[in-house]
Amino acid sequence: VALFKLYKHLKDLQPNLVHCITVKPSIYGGLVSNLLRLSSLKSITGLGAVFSSESLLFRLLRPMVTSFYYMVGNSDKGAFIFENNSDRTIFERAQIGRKQPLIHIAGAGVDVSHFCEKSVALDCLERGKPLIVLFAARLLKDKGLDTLMSALDSVKRQGIDVELWVAGLFDLDSKNSYTEKEIQTLSDDGEIKWLGSIAGKEMPSVLNSVDIVALPTRYGEGIPRILIEAGATARVVLTSNVSGCNEFISDKINGRLLDPSAVEEWSQCIMDIVSNPSSYQSYARCLADEVKTRYSDEVVIRRFLELYDTHCR
Repeated sequence: VALFKLYKHLKDLQPNLVHCITVKPSIYGGLVSNLLRLSSLKSITGLGAVFSSESLLFRLLRPMVTSFYYMVGNSDKGAFIFENNSDRTIFERAQIGRKQPLIHIAGAGVDVSHFCEKSVALDCLERGKPLIVLFAARLLKDKGLDTLMSALDSVKRQGIDVELWVAGLFDLDSKNSYTEKEIQTLSDDGEIKWLGSIAGKEMPSVLNSVDIVALPTRYGEGIPRILIEAGATARVVLTSNVSGCNEFISDKINGRLLDPSAVEEWSQCIMDIVSNPSSYQSYARCLADEVKTRYSDEVVIRRFLELYDTHCR
């Protein structure tokens, strides 16, 4: 039904270019664009659990999704766009882009002027205030909130005053999603401070109120927007050593890359931050400089406009 409606809409509209973003739109929009001989750009913002999880379900789905992408790429009109080179390499090896260019544009871009540093990360340690860690993501269990909570429980048992703030959207269409009741229970029990769904204009203020942004995701990402925003605000970033995240963060240079399943590694890292904050403040400043030069919306939008000019029929 969705494919038929999309086909009818695009046939009536006859756009000069179709820009599809994320998995389903890229497959549906790409297939329909091919049928109508329309030029299409497919933004691959991360391959997700289908390509990184070894569960039986995702291993069964992987060849099917790859075949769909292969069919989408069976046209000489358009291009695939990737937020990280790891995903681009997977497509290249699968010969998905044999007829279309595979283009890397780093991240989604943020307006860095909205995310200026207004406070120094980790200065709470000098003032005797709690260390505040922010987890902001879609509330899927594979994003690693459980890992982070376990790590911070260990840190608290060692006498460190730390708070975990959580913000995000529920994805109740996914079996992997937390429910509102589960998150509310964690909040009522004092495990987390629940911020709800934070509007984009509110995020700079939230980021300037925290010290660390942590994303222990267990599957490959594009380049998570929250990490770019954290970098623009010069927050300390801790994330998983998975595709996308490990393209944005270089371990012990502009943040930390950790094993997404190693709770002890995460707790030890937090303890290291407490004992050696100046090194982590240096990482945060380094990341802020990189975001301004490589991940600003000005840089990213310019690249996309160039692609639009190239691929518009």
